[in-house]
Amino acid sequence: MVMIKMFAKIRGWFNFVHQTVNNYSNTLLMPMNDFIKSYSTNGITYISFPKFAEIRHQILTEPYRLIQFMGLSGIGKSRMIFEIFHGIDNSNNYYCSNASDDRLLNELSTFLRERMNEEGVIVLDDCNGDAFSKISKLRLEINTKYKIIGIYNDTEDIVRERGVNQLYLNRRDLLDSVNQYIQDQIGLLGNQAENIVRQIQDISDGFPVVAIKAIQSYRENGVTNLMNEDELWKKMCGYQSLTVDERVALQSLSLFEPLGYEQEFARDYQIVKSYKNKELIEINSCWLLVRPLPLAVWLVGQWFRNCGQNRFVQVLNDLDAIQEQAQANRMKRALCKRIQNMQDNEKAKYLFERLMAVGTPFHYEEVVCSDFGSQLFLAISTVN
Repeated sequence: MVMIKMFAKIRGWFNFVHQTVNNYSNTLLMPMNDFIKSYSTNGITYISFPKFAEIRHQILTEPYRLIQFMGLSGIGKSRMIFEIFHGIDNSNNYYCSNASDDRLLNELSTFLRERMNEEGVIVLDDCNGDAFSKISKLRLEINTKYKIIGIYNDTEDIVRERGVNQLYLNRRDLLDSVNQYIQDQIGLLGNQAENIVRQIQDISDGFPVVAIKAIQSYRENGVTNLMNEDELWKKMCGYQSLTVDERVALQSLSLFEPLGYEQEFARDYQIVKSYKNKELIEINSCWLLVRPLPLAVWLVGQWFRNCGQNRFVQVLNDLDAIQEQAQANRMKRALCKRIQNMQDNEKAKYLFERLMAVGTPFHYEEVVCSDFGSQLFLAISTVN
């Protein structure tokens, strides 16, 4: 129970690339060809993968008339739609970039009733479960020939309605292809290429957009710094829809690389189960890890925004107070490992500078020379 209590205490320390398209003629629906013309690939080669052919076949050919296409932000769903519909006859195909807009249902009702004899595909991006449920019922009511594809990034927001087929895209489906893409892009750099390839592969963790941004960052700046990609990380973990407590919990889980836990822990905390299903938390027999790495680092960055010197020192004291020494040591090492990732976080740098000032704990030899103190000192030294 030590890990559960420690996690609860960590929570107690607090009190508290998606493409957009201009509307077509002031409507939410636009011709698919207009979406194709508006979409910018920025000259980046598409990272194809084995399951792409199956997804393309289901969207264009399979008889399913209602498909809920689900995958996390950063997995490449919008780019995939571009690749599927680019270069084909889109005379009766349409696209909507914001299908969660309440106005869409009425617009879609009028659109479908006026085209009872037409057959085509309507792709509804950013279509949450509630919106797709209403649209599914509308389609069955009208009995249109149009196939409707709803795309969304919350893989748990499932619509269980008659006639709805789910299509999932997981990072595991893309992992090998993304790793090969990184190898191809970085492999020309010479002797240092092998280490850089491995580093970016670890960072991207199968997410195409993370791999692309990491490669761009390395080429432009010589480092793979993705700390400031706020919108990407917020969308990937659904940050805006989380309560304050849920945000704190996710930040606290990210603070350790990895976090040791007991089986009751994963069962009792809904957020752990939820993010495990989304493949954003990896669970082993005795530890869990928030992934991909840049998301975990970004979440810890949010943690540091609300963390002052006294609070951080209290974290260290709480770790020292853990009675089971082996568990305490594992958590201390995990904290130190995460701290080493905070080199690009200005709040962390400032906080660590304050911790080294005269009169603070790290000013005293007995603290710096202690086992935990020396580990922490070395970790902080890599940041500041």
